[in-house]
Amino acid sequence: MAEKYGTKDQLKGKKGWENFWYYYKWHVVAGVFVAILAAILIRDLVTQEVYDATVFLSCDTYVTDEQAEQLCAKMETYVEDYDGKQETNIELGQAIFPENLETGDPNVVMAASTRLSATLLGDTAIFILDDAQYEKLKGEDLLMDLSERYPELQLEQSDRLPLAQTDLAQGIENLPEDLTVCVRRRDAMQKSDTEKVSAHYDYQMKLLDGIVHGA
Repeated sequence: MAEKYGTKDQLKGKKGWENFWYYYKWHVVAGVFVAILAAILIRDLVTQEVYDATVFLSCDTYVTDEQAEQLCAKMETYVEDYDGKQETNIELGQAIFPENLETGDPNVVMAASTRLSATLLGDTAIFILDDAQYEKLKGEDLLMDLSERYPELQLEQSDRLPLAQTDLAQGIENLPEDLTVCVRRRDAMQKSDTEKVSAHYDYQMKLLDGIVHGA
């Protein structure tokens, strides 16, 4: 031990610190790095905004930040606070794909696909989709027959409603014209039979009623 780390006298004072740093500097650096990451993670968990529900936009056309804020502000008038922790807070999640998937940036495609896949693993029910993304979800047999919930609507396709025909779109200018509202069936969700998922699904259906017809 003494031969490797120095004699007892050498382990005292400045010499001791130099010996310690020589043998353990990378341990210290690694420890500090882990501590910083842990602090950042804890801070993010503490300050992370908790949303009552997420409506997910998946398309190849950007919605501006102003439009996204307007959409969220309007949706928050349709429902009350879900968790009782703060005011009503609805998130607009987004996965923006290149217009041409074959020639577009593969990193952008991967990032958008990952966001959409991660969302489908959760209990988000309401989606705003363009034609390409609608066909993708339709092919996976996930979508609700909206004509059953809203028989008064004249729908060309029973599982999607043009966003322009909803109360949500009214007063928000220059939204992409090909966007439609689609809803995932309850039985197409993981753990759909649990009380937690079922209760949140019902909450999202109230949000859907607001999107379609207004508060």
